[in-house]
Parts: sequence; C-alpha cells; structure tokens
Amino acid sequence: ANSFHSPLLSRLNDGGISVRKRVIKIFRDLISGNPSYPGRASVFMKLLDQVSDRKEDDGVRDLILETFRILWFPEGKSYGPKSATLAVVTPLRDIRTNTSAEDT
Repeated sequence: ANSFHSPLLSRLNDGGISVRKRVIKIFRDLISGNPSYPGRASVFMKLLDQVSDRKEDDGVRDLILETFRILWFPEGKSYGPKSATLAVVTPLRDIRTNTSAEDT
C-alpha cells in the first residue's frame, strides 16, 4: 500500500469526479482495514482540504464526509463520551503531528 500512497494521493486532484471518488473509497477501505496505516494523517489532511474547498463537487464533498463518519464512528460500536472523543481526537492528533513534522 505504501508504494501506491503518493500516486493515489495525487489522484485526489484529478479533473475527473469519478477518479476522485474512487480514490476516496480506496483510502477509506485501506484505512478502515488497517487503522494504523502510516499514511492516514496525510490522507486526512488532503480530504479536509478538499471538503473545505467550495469549488469541489458536492458529491465528492458528501463522500468525504461519509468517509470520516465511517472511519471515526463505525456502525455497531457504541460510544461513551470518552471513546467518542478519542475516535475524533486521535486522527486529528495524527494530522497535527504530520503538519508539525512537515513544517520543520
């Protein structure tokens, strides 16, 4: 998976909506199957950038939001206040750590 990470990440900027959607689904499946995937912070950062881009297609934005919901709050798992917080904070911490490492 690591050898495909950079090429897939760059396809998130592809001009084709269907290409961007497929790459989002690939990353979603990859990260849900391997929660400790080392490239997840860079994927989350890129997805956050795209979902906040007003020029991005609404279908792509909806898929990104659905992806975060699936990855952070899987069905069939009950969350107390602490575990719900950790489900959101852990990926955000990874993003912050990744951003700090890129700044140095």
